[in-house]
Amino acid sequence: MGSVFGVVSEETPSYTLLYKDPDNSFEIRSYAARVAVSCRSPTRASTSSSVGTENDASERGRFFMKLASYIGVMGAPQNVENAPIAMTAPVVTRHGRSEMQFILPEDKSAPTSPAPAPAPALAAQGVHVIDRPAKVFAVRTFSGGWGRDAFEQERDSLLASLKQEQKNGTRNFSFTIAEPLYYEEYRYNPPWTMAPLRTNEVAVEVRWNEHEG
Repeated sequence: MGSVFGVVSEETPSYTLLYKDPDNSFEIRSYAARVAVSCRSPTRASTSSSVGTENDASERGRFFMKLASYIGVMGAPQNVENAPIAMTAPVVTRHGRSEMQFILPEDKSAPTSPAPAPAPALAAQGVHVIDRPAKVFAVRTFSGGWGRDAFEQERDSLLASLKQEQKNGTRNFSFTIAEPLYYEEYRYNPPWTMAPLRTNEVAVEVRWNEHEG
């Protein structure tokens, strides 16, 4: 029942909070490198939207099922070790390409316990284990729907807040929005969670600098 009401009980990636906007419109977070399992379409690449659009809902569902098969959510795990792997949150979709990722539990990022490769049949369907490099993101949290319009509106609001912050008074840090623009969409809840209680985030990559004094 907790998931219906927006309770997030899964492991989430740890991060260092670098800055929190006084108006609570965004945070700047430093994420360490992690390992993820990814599913992408080799036949589609978008320059304007991600798999998280209204029109791509069916593809998003297919990607989710393939990734869920890898970790063993609904049956025998489809990886070469037949090892069940815990679900984490959020589910990540990437701007600019038709791709979804599950960030794997932290212990699967350790050299002593690497993530198993997908079973050959699943790998043939575009599922791969990948490295997520360390990055700094400006993150805006919101609730509600998952469609393209919602995420693009929140992205634009975040970008406006970042540009305004850059105009503010002298601080002991500075940041620039990474170019080319790169952002990710984070969904923390299952589809049956009531929309007003969902935790969604849009994350824009930034370059962070701290200054002396």
